[in-house]
Amino acid sequence: MSAYSDQDLCKLQSVELEMLKAVDKFCKENGITYFLDGGSCLGAVRHGGFIPWDDDIDVGMMRSDYERFVRLFQENPPEGYSLHTHLNTENYSYLFAKVYREGTRFLARESLDAGLESCIYLDVFPYDPVKDSLGEKERARLLNRAIWWQRVLYLYYTPNPAIQPTESFRDLKKAICKVGHRLVRAFCSPEGIARRYDRYVEALSAPDREGETEYICCVQDFEYLRTKDVYPPVDVVFEDAPFPCPHDTDAYLTAVYGDYMQLPPEDKRKVHSPEVLDFGEL
Repeated sequence: MSAYSDQDLCKLQSVELEMLKAVDKFCKENGITYFLDGGSCLGAVRHGGFIPWDDDIDVGMMRSDYERFVRLFQENPPEGYSLHTHLNTENYSYLFAKVYREGTRFLARESLDAGLESCIYLDVFPYDPVKDSLGEKERARLLNRAIWWQRVLYLYYTPNPAIQPTESFRDLKKAICKVGHRLVRAFCSPEGIARRYDRYVEALSAPDREGETEYICCVQDFEYLRTKDVYPPVDVVFEDAPFPCPHDTDAYLTAVYGDYMQLPPEDKRKVHSPEVLDFGEL
């Protein structure tokens, strides 16, 4: 269910499309390989662009490209844009990067709780090559631990994580999060949480074998993906232009979503529901 007026959602998607074009141009100029990730890839394949109710764009890239992208974008961002991580932005509760459209505001409840002055953004997710020597259970254990610490960082900054209105036991989950927030604040620091996260990422990844391992993963999600299903990316039209998507979009989307051509019911359509949305002078 959309949290926006039709006019606001249309304008938000238009701004985000221009952001994607700026990132695409930057990546091509700097020899950085990326692909449309998650719902953005799903939208390209199923809708030829945005999922009608979607309100963000996600891109993925292998860790080596991600690190170059973060460094180069911070050093020389396109006009009107900036790059944000937990290392350069106060009260930033994510362990991946976001590109901001400067002069705008996009503040969800958790951003207001954290004191994070967030803009309209594009998410940039790093992918890691997974050690072939790890068994299935060990891969799952390491991935789950890393994801756990990302969620702990998120909880550190907000007692009100986004919980969809249709989720079961929603009131109980909200109460648990408020208690968890106080405990995390009492016993953890953002730096310590990030170190624990990095420890598990390093334990599962084989950075010297990028492009050679059977699996890759993004330590923001629970799926392992076959490297050959993602690389090399292929162009798929998104709105009015082609953009890179995983190599075998059917295999990728099936791994992530299952029956991805089936539309979810309206009460399962997730949006980010900002409490403040300001387009500035755009």
